[in-house]
Amino acid sequence: MHTFIKLLFNAITLAGIMVLSPMAMGESDQDNACAGSCSAQARVAFTINVPGFLRFQVGSLASIDDVTFNVPANNVGDASVVMANIGGDVAAGILTAKIAGNVGQITITETNNGGGEGILGTGTMMQVTQNAIPYTDISCSSNDSDLVAPSLSDSGGNTSTPTLQGGSGVTQRSAEWTFTYLNTTVVEADTYSGQVTYTATDP
Repeated sequence: MHTFIKLLFNAITLAGIMVLSPMAMGESDQDNACAGSCSAQARVAFTINVPGFLRFQVGSLASIDDVTFNVPANNVGDASVVMANIGGDVAAGILTAKIAGNVGQITITETNNGGGEGILGTGTMMQVTQNAIPYTDISCSSNDSDLVAPSLSDSGGNTSTPTLQGGSGVTQRSAEWTFTYLNTTVVEADTYSGQVTYTATDP
C-alpha cells in the first residue's frame, strides 16, 4: 500500500519517482546469395520497468496553509456563509489539489486533531469540550467533480475517491478546493483552531 499524508490547510507534497530502465538486445543477419536484390534484418527488443507511485498535494508545496475566517459580529451564528480572509496558495480559502497514481483506485480520508470534539477554542471562558465548533461547519467545494474533498467530521474517517482515467488503474487529477465557514452555530467569543489531515492511499 502506498500512503501519502497531507496536513490540512497545509500542503506537504509527497512525490513518487519514476525510473525507466530500458534494456535493448540486438542481432545481425546477412544475405550472401543476392540475385538482383538483397535483404537482411536485425531486431531490437525493449523492456521498460515502471514502478507504482502516488503523488498528493493540497495547498502550498512546502508549508501548512492556515485558512482563517473572521466572522462579522453582526452575523455570528446566523448561517450566513463566511469566506476566508487569508490562507490558500491560489487565493484566500482556495487551495490547489493534485493527485496522481498508477496502481488502482485512490481513496482520500480525512482525520483531525480535535479528539472527536471539533475545532477547539482556547477554553479561557468555558470548558474546552464545550467551547468548540463542529468540523461539519467547514465546507469544501471543488471546481472538478473528478477530484473532491471528503466531507469533514468531528470523528474523522469520511472518504472520497478521485475518478480513474478511463478503465485504467491510472489517476491524474487537478482541482481547486474552496473552504468556507457555514456559521450555523452561536458559539462563545474565542479563537478556534484545528488541523485536518488528508491521507491518500492506493491498493
